[in-house]
Amino acid sequence: MVARGLTVEAAVGALSLLSIFTTVGQFTSGFALDRIDSAKISAGYVALYALGVVMIALTSDQTGPWTLYAGVILLGLGGGVAPMANYFFTRYFGLRSFAELMGIFRGLMAFITGLSPWVIGLIYDSTGSYDVAFVILIMGTVSSVIILALLPPYRYGVATPLAPPPKPEPAS
Repeated sequence: MVARGLTVEAAVGALSLLSIFTTVGQFTSGFALDRIDSAKISAGYVALYALGVVMIALTSDQTGPWTLYAGVILLGLGGGVAPMANYFFTRYFGLRSFAELMGIFRGLMAFITGLSPWVIGLIYDSTGSYDVAFVILIMGTVSSVIILALLPPYRYGVATPLAPPPKPEPAS
């Protein structure tokens, strides 16, 4: 953000807001999931995240730090979607596959999280700007909103057991 004409203090303030509002987003997402029996609620959180990324991408010395602050607040609130993955895995795949799916999912997330700064650095080094990286991130989050909005009803839930009953053993 300093390269975009903002002060170090503005960037540090934005990180503080991000931490606070990510916590708020996680609490509100849990509250919403307890009351709304639909995965579609996550689409709203990812939409907030996408809007936050757009606002951060538009931040400059001309817009001032307030665009950045609004963007990180939306980004933080949208970050409340992260813990929903655990819940959705149990609702769509049951408990029998939970550990395996979470292992694959968390492994992929760790790989992507580790690779992203390197790729973003390459983009910056080759273009002199983060704009391409922002466009890729915005396209990914908007695609996620669409996919999440189209998810079917839960396969497992209150009316159905979280795991199918075990098959009876054949008589010996």
